[in-house]
Amino acid sequence: GAEPMSKYLFRGKPMQRAPNREYYYPGHDTTTYRWGQQRVMYPGGPEYTGTQMPPWMVAMADTISARWGQRVNHAILTKYEHGTRTHSPPHKDKIPADTGFFLLSFGTPRRFQFLETEMREVTKKGTTRLKEVPGAVVWEQELASGSLLVVTPQMNREFFHALPKTKAWQGQPRFSLIFRTIR
Repeated sequence: GAEPMSKYLFRGKPMQRAPNREYYYPGHDTTTYRWGQQRVMYPGGPEYTGTQMPPWMVAMADTISARWGQRVNHAILTKYEHGTRTHSPPHKDKIPADTGFFLLSFGTPRRFQFLETEMREVTKKGTTRLKEVPGAVVWEQELASGSLLVVTPQMNREFFHALPKTKAWQGQPRFSLIFRTIR
């Protein structure tokens, strides 16, 4: 069905995010980042939309935890209806440094990218500092339906990742189910 776009600030600029749902592992109640932007407590907390993982999602989280040795306790399900409005600009996830994330794709394939991290001098209010910015694309692939992309902690630290705008993209919606660890 038609779900509303989420609106939030990304790097200080308003952005629309594809419709999404958050899930927590049963019994999990620690502080987390919601979409890497807002700090909330859950279950509950200001504007928290998460629900407890259903049994099939718990089974997937347990399989990921057993296979890769990372205890995942949070999941985000995102619906991408087309290739222009619903995308993800280059970014690094704000997750604990020793954790990665696991992206399951379903539906029509969409392009996923990893980009180099470059350091650029930026001046703000008279102060110059070095800032990490996305550089050239170093890996790009259409993620097939049913595929699992494992992003290691090192990959998340060293590379930006993105789901770029794709004007020519056509097909049924794509869903991504991202598992990660929240402390």
